Amino acid sequence: MTPTLNGENVGNDIIYIRILGYLIHFVPTDLGLRVVVTEILSAKSDRGLLDVGKMYFDHFIRAFRATKGRIPTPSNHASPPEFDTVADMLNDTLEDAPQSYSTAKKALFRDGYRCAVTGKCDIRSVLVITELREKLNADRSLKMDEIHCAHIFAESTNQDIELGSLKVWFVATNVENRYKLEAAEPFILNNYPEYVTFKTPDSVKFPVPSVAYLAIHAACAKVAHLSGAGAYIDKFYRDMDDSTTLDPSGASAEMLKHAIFELQVAGRPISN
Repeated sequence: MTPTLNGENVGNDIIYIRILGYLIHFVPTDLGLRVVVTEILSAKSDRGLLDVGKMYFDHFIRAFRATKGRIPTPSNHASPPEFDTVADMLNDTLEDAPQSYSTAKKALFRDGYRCAVTGKCDIRSVLVITELREKLNADRSLKMDEIHCAHIFAESTNQDIELGSLKVWFVATNVENRYKLEAAEPFILNNYPEYVTFKTPDSVKFPVPSVAYLAIHAACAKVAHLSGAGAYIDKFYRDMDDSTTLDPSGASAEMLKHAIFELQVAGRPISN
């Protein structure tokens, strides 16, 4: 049942207040902390305080969860071309490729066409690169999977890109580029390594993920999980999947508002 106060729905309000509290605890920089505290102290009323929490919900947390979709894989061939070496594929891929696709392939090349967390090889790359296929044939202990790249932050110019989820996050350690995996629920990390180290053959052309961006993502994930905002957004997605029409009584208004926000985050036009 949704909590009420004086007949008003306060379910969301509780989440907004929790968001502010957990932001104070988890915001990754001193500057960020000062900004959050200043905005809280500048609120002139209880409603103003809730509006600050809602602002962070809309633009700090929900933005990470919008715009679901895979990085497109454009091709002019009826079937994907084959390459002898990884370098051949990289050169072909980066010619006139859309920005999102090019960035994804650079990330795959940087990580040796393997998932940086599980170590599994990208099956799509193995099928088209002779060098990788021979490596797997020589070492039958290597495992494969369909690897998907994810942006840490949404870019309105890059549509149809799957964003990093808030179920798993990376916590920096004292070792450069080494992170501890944490998750909303312990079972999510079953059979995953405790630590992940990002490596690159060329730090200029193929940089590893930004320490600052991963810290912001981790803070956002923790706030979303502990405040209840993540569960609230997950429920919205489930409701969307189960709904085919809008309720004429107006009960679908909140779901419609979320759907419109998703389109705005994606930078997609809203038709009348």
